[in-house]
Amino acid sequence: MINCENCGKEIKKKEDANVLAFLGVVPKTFCNNCYSSKERGFLRHFLYFPRQPINSKIYIVGLWILTIVLILFAFMATLFIKTSDDKFGNFVFTIVLFGWTIILVWQWILYSITKKKLSELR
Repeated sequence: MINCENCGKEIKKKEDANVLAFLGVVPKTFCNNCYSSKERGFLRHFLYFPRQPINSKIYIVGLWILTIVLILFAFMATLFIKTSDDKFGNFVFTIVLFGWTIILVWQWILYSITKKKLSELR
């Protein structure tokens, strides 16, 4: 049984659930009514990340696109690092790539937590 984090109403269908990550870390489930009221709220854009629900189709499509882009970027980075003599540039490039990888991995973890959480709904 999944309840809305805001009003406590029981959510029975997957279509009625909207999962957002509070501060980008803690997945919170909202019913459609509470989600739409949060969408109009000012703090929603500062406290909840990502802007789309984690269980939406646009989120998963974007996640796949970002994964493919990051893989291509990593491949290009290895070619750039092999051909470049700039040690500082290589270091910065590696740190940026590592940071984006951590963010992307966390987004996949959030998606898998959400999918598991919503698996009991029909």
